[in-house]
Amino acid sequence: MDEIVQSDYFRSRFGNAHPLEKPVGWNLPLGRIQRKNHGDGFMLLGDAAGLVDPFTGEGIGNAMVAAKFAAQVALKAKNNGDVSEKAFKEYDQLVWNELGGELRTSTKLQSLARSSFLLNFVIDRAARNEEVQDIISGMLSNEIPKDELSSPMFYLKILFS
Repeated sequence: MDEIVQSDYFRSRFGNAHPLEKPVGWNLPLGRIQRKNHGDGFMLLGDAAGLVDPFTGEGIGNAMVAAKFAAQVALKAKNNGDVSEKAFKEYDQLVWNELGGELRTSTKLQSLARSSFLLNFVIDRAARNEEVQDIISGMLSNEIPKDELSSPMFYLKILFS
């Protein structure tokens, strides 16, 4: 932090700044399990709802999907004068119907990535084959469904690529 504050770019603005406390990090809750993300008068979104993709670590897209559903449910709750847990249950259902499948697939992929043999096999093939690079890149950018990466057919395909 001191290096940043004392850099030429920030010194004039933050030269006299002092940290109030030591920075602390925390683990992000991954979307491995379906959590209850609503209650009387509240709905949790984004990181607070555990919507971080377990494979890519990405979460902003999932947070935006959750925000869309939260807005819909909140508007309905406001119009009905009911912000109870029961009224917000629909939010969880909408979020998990939309994101649950992808989060389950990403959880499987994270488990597969723990296998050093399998991970090394895929990386080795990708290093030597542009088609495999494109497939993996497409899966990480959501252009190709991630569930293909958890399919045994994917590994047969790259075995012979």
